[in-house]
Amino acid sequence: MVYLIMLWFSLIIVGHTNHIKRNIVYNINPKIGLKFLAASFPFWFITIFRYDVGTDYMQYLYGYYYEGIGESREKEIVFQSLIDFSHYINFPFFMITLFGTLVCFNTFYLIYKLSPNIKQSVILFFLSGFFFISLCMMRQAASTSLFFIALIFFLRRNYIIYFTITILCYFLHSTGGVYVLLGIIFILFDKIPCLLKLLKPKFLLLVTILIYVCGNLLRSQLMMLTQSIGIYGGYFGSDQDSQNSSGTFLIFGLTPFISYLLASLNNKGINDMVSGYRIKYIIFVIISWLSMISGILRSLIPNGERIIFLFEPISIISIPFFVKFTNSRFKRKSLYMSYLFFAVCVFWYFYYSRALDMFPYHTIFSTDLNIW
Repeated sequence: MVYLIMLWFSLIIVGHTNHIKRNIVYNINPKIGLKFLAASFPFWFITIFRYDVGTDYMQYLYGYYYEGIGESREKEIVFQSLIDFSHYINFPFFMITLFGTLVCFNTFYLIYKLSPNIKQSVILFFLSGFFFISLCMMRQAASTSLFFIALIFFLRRNYIIYFTITILCYFLHSTGGVYVLLGIIFILFDKIPCLLKLLKPKFLLLVTILIYVCGNLLRSQLMMLTQSIGIYGGYFGSDQDSQNSSGTFLIFGLTPFISYLLASLNNKGINDMVSGYRIKYIIFVIISWLSMISGILRSLIPNGERIIFLFEPISIISIPFFVKFTNSRFKRKSLYMSYLFFAVCVFWYFYYSRALDMFPYHTIFSTDLNIW
């Protein structure tokens, strides 16, 4: 209930500005900006003032703060610097506060700048699971939120700042290195027009089937590669790990790409996306496809949920974007189907299954009070 109240308050604030036209890349109206900063406040408040919510909470509060960083984290120099700084200011809650602030404010800033429908994006921030994941996988979520800011600079073709931010993502959480590689892929697709043909749904689905068929071989090769370079090995596990065929993360991964499939039924919409929003089209399609691939391979990868949530959060803005260009016959169906799929997954995984310790909710003001 506390999370639904949070969403409700945020949508009330958003409702006062959702109708205002914006230049989604360059101009900022300070008054509107303050309103959207206010719209993020309910999410920020619930995030910052929680206590022992999320399986990693105590690890950040006691493990990293009091025990320091482990050898497996020694390459993440930004993270180490944050631990040192929290010791310097003698504030154990510093990292929890910082990461929560980054996720909430950066995500709402992205929504403000790039979403064609702000209210839809705020709902998707909640339903897509990214908000809940950010309460547990705090560093990875903060890294992803920095990637959101990097995307804004990429759309301005300010590649230097994009790569600077994504390298920072890597030093905060090693998975952020994926975003550096994505930037190179985005540039290649933008500069070589013939590559756009590879983004057609039929081709992407064919490649997806081939990857799934070769899934076990692909995983074994990835295990060998990651073990040899000494990074990312934990994400692909070992041959002794049991497989997990949870359908929840399959749906999480598939949903962003399904919205693209429905948009592709409208040839005019696809042409309008490619001609008028070329870079956005490239970014959203590629990341949505990677989200789908991650969801499909979840049954082969022990820690696959972390890989899925490197890409799936793009649905916050990609789904409203695809819905905008979807045929009027399927427009509402596409949006509400996304809402429904995500809602079922969030309810089942976080509430019914009690995964990642999201319930009951506790506050730092009264740690013994259970709030549902």
